[in-house]
Amino acid sequence: MARKYLLAAAAALASLTAATSASAAVYTYTEADGSTLTLNTTTHIGTIVGPAINVSFTSASLATFTGGVNPTANLAITAISGTRTLNGVTYVPNLNSLSGMTTMLHLATGSGYLWSSWGTTACPSCNSLPVGNGSTDFMLSETGYTPPSTTSGGTTTGGTTTGGTTTGGTTTGGTTTGGTTTGGTTTGGTTTGGTTTGGTTTGGTAVPEPANELALFGLGLAAVLIGRRDIMRRKAKA
Repeated sequence: MARKYLLAAAAALASLTAATSASAAVYTYTEADGSTLTLNTTTHIGTIVGPAINVSFTSASLATFTGGVNPTANLAITAISGTRTLNGVTYVPNLNSLSGMTTMLHLATGSGYLWSSWGTTACPSCNSLPVGNGSTDFMLSETGYTPPSTTSGGTTTGGTTTGGTTTGGTTTGGTTTGGTTTGGTTTGGTTTGGTTTGGTTTGGTAVPEPANELALFGLGLAAVLIGRRDIMRRKAKA
């Protein structure tokens, strides 16, 4: 029995060692004009959505963006789509170079701009807004910041959760190590160490904590000693 528990613990440790974080970090900024800038460092996709703009763009530079209030960054954009309204006219962004500058998002201590060429719906690839009067820039002025949120109550299937807290959700087939699961349902996987409150655990392997392992060892040792004492008594009577 103890051998079985030790093998299960070793498997859980191997799973823990191989685990990597897959959580997305989404930074959200509100702007003075009522628009919202979101930057996702996992998908490398950003959006600006507001009364006069609705664009989505891709930037590999987001992989190293660290967020925070009043960030500073120059994010080179490799794909962009959406619309912008200026003076009653709808424009669409494109990747044309303007004045030797490629499409980018510039952020500097609370302000910034989206630098892009803008075509019309009739000519999306044109440079329809003149450079030099500020119309090619969509200006940003930060008024609020929301850091990446913590996801609760969702469903995790097949993955590995290490050290965190899952509340109310359902974990299927994965491995939970050291965390706390409250109220949810764990099916199939391996649970090591942590605390499960109120939920249902089905299948899988429950690996005892070190204190329980020592208790099992003590019980086994006691059984061996009692067995040997009985054998000695029988030999003495014979």
